[in-house]
Amino acid sequence: MQINQNAGRNNSRLRRKKSFQKAVSFLGAFLIILGGIYLVAGLMLNPRFFIADAKEKIGVVKGVMVSVRVVGVPGQPTATATAGCDGLSSKVTLDWEETIDTTSYDIERDGSPLVTGLTETSYEDTVVDAGTNYSYVIISQGPRGTTASNPVAVETLDCTTNVPATCSIVTIGGKNVAGEDGTIAIATLLPTITGTTNIPNAQIRIEISLADPTIINLTANENGYWSWTTPFSLSKERHQLTVTATDPVLNWRVATDTKYFQFAAVSQNEDNNKKENKKTEKTTPFTSVPSVPPEGSAPKESGQPLELSLEVLNPGGAAYVGGDLDLKTSIIPKEIPIPSELTLIYRIYAENGKDILFQQKEDVVLKNSDPQNIFPVLKLPVLLRPGRHIVSVQTTAQESFISAQAFFEVKEMPLFSIGSTNVTWRMIMESVSWAILSLLLIILIFLGLLELEHHRAARALFQITENLLVKRGYFTRRKGVSR
Repeated sequence: MQINQNAGRNNSRLRRKKSFQKAVSFLGAFLIILGGIYLVAGLMLNPRFFIADAKEKIGVVKGVMVSVRVVGVPGQPTATATAGCDGLSSKVTLDWEETIDTTSYDIERDGSPLVTGLTETSYEDTVVDAGTNYSYVIISQGPRGTTASNPVAVETLDCTTNVPATCSIVTIGGKNVAGEDGTIAIATLLPTITGTTNIPNAQIRIEISLADPTIINLTANENGYWSWTTPFSLSKERHQLTVTATDPVLNWRVATDTKYFQFAAVSQNEDNNKKENKKTEKTTPFTSVPSVPPEGSAPKESGQPLELSLEVLNPGGAAYVGGDLDLKTSIIPKEIPIPSELTLIYRIYAENGKDILFQQKEDVVLKNSDPQNIFPVLKLPVLLRPGRHIVSVQTTAQESFISAQAFFEVKEMPLFSIGSTNVTWRMIMESVSWAILSLLLIILIFLGLLELEHHRAARALFQITENLLVKRGYFTRRKGVSR
């Protein structure tokens, strides 16, 4: 009876083993087919797609590992309140940092609820009176309770009169310089300069003179914020930084701020400067961008022979991945004589303004001293990630660096739609790659179960010993054998 039971269990284990073998074979065949489709489609899209996709998967895994934590009380919001105008009506714009362990935000004004259940980190209060003081508190709501910010007070503007324009340089090289006078010491030769103005979408003109004469034209965002990173190492002398903000509609509304800064602690920061140079030259895998001019080859002091302005002509300022980005570049001569030829360098940056994603050069012949418009077309890389990006144009004329930049949106061309969801080629490829990884994991699980069943079957056979057979009377004990 025991033998029959053991045999029955062994047969059952053998059947399970064969089932696992068939499942592994089926999944393996399906994985090969799916992998072949992924390989062919990836090569059709771009051979470097696999590198970019692998880096993204690694980033997701790292993010999942880091995000494992115990949920606690929501973090305290740090809020700012800015008075502004919407036409002739007053408004207050509230902004705050996203806080951890938070599901939504509530806003109180003067101790009473104003709005609840917000998931964004900004809000515009348009139901306000001109010339009135208000106090706001941001409350973060989470599973473990609530946390309130410190009150922020603001006085609304009287938008029926002329509101003076303001412009402030906030940081230079990561150092807060608001309100500082004299020469400011910074610790980098590749500083990022940021600032604010109360003019939405203002035209920003940045001038760096004395040691390295440079003019940059760019546009502030709808909140009046702007940022620019020098594309080459500045010299170590003292620099004058002048920023001018101009209203794009009312060009008589102009504001200016000036700061002086200088690189400090040269001997202690040489290595850091070299690292920053390498970081600035870093590109994505799908394009090659030459190195920026090294320290010592930055433009020398001279007058500015011309200015540049840049405009995105695509409807809505948006272009599709792999499509064309239509631009309008205006060259405005300022001095005579002007250069007869210019080399314009167009670059596409990530929104942080540091990572160079694409570069294209174009030679221009200047016929006379009149303003000249050119209309370049940039072919966007197929591996460009959707989102907001920066396009810039820069040149060097008479040893002066001139630059302009503009924002644009990158979108993916939909292949088809399912309800309200647009399905793109990248979405399909990413889904296939996740399916391949999932199949690999399932196959590993089945292989583990197969090995377990094999081990159990071998152990069961081993348990049928000679003693058990003698005890059951199947044969007699052999002579000279003790077991």
